[in-house]
Amino acid sequence: MGELTLTKDTIKLLLDCDSHEPRSVLGFHEVRQRNKQ
Repeated sequence: MGELTLTKDTIKLLLDCDSHEPRSVLGFHEVRQRNKQ
């Protein structure tokens, strides 16, 4: 669960920096979460 929070924080930073393609970042995050679980 701690990692999830860390990842969410990283995603927030990524979205802030790479707001030109947030869907790619979110999609990648979702795929990684599904693969982990």
